[in-house]
Amino acid sequence: DALVTSKEALEAAVASGDKMVEAWALQLIAEVLAGEERFEEALTEIEKSRVLLKEAGDVREQVNTLQLEFNIHRQRGNEQGALASCNERRTLFEAAGWTDEEAEELLL
Repeated sequence: DALVTSKEALEAAVASGDKMVEAWALQLIAEVLAGEERFEEALTEIEKSRVLLKEAGDVREQVNTLQLEFNIHRQRGNEQGALASCNERRTLFEAAGWTDEEAEELLL
């Protein structure tokens, strides 16, 4: 089962002490949950991941979590949530000093 495996990956990441790996494992769990249409749980895991990524200062990975969040909101038909994810992503771009073109290139 994908969820069991992704939770095992999270346990290993936590045990390693590597916060970036932990953040990625949380994203993996979120993707599995979203695939099972367990959207609220997926959004919770995304937020946990983003907290770790903010602490690490990894803007690119924070943006990736916002893209996943955006996709979940769209899948649920929550246009306000999707728009909020886009706005937060733009705020991150601006705070990092990226132009729209730079952001687009960096995220490809």
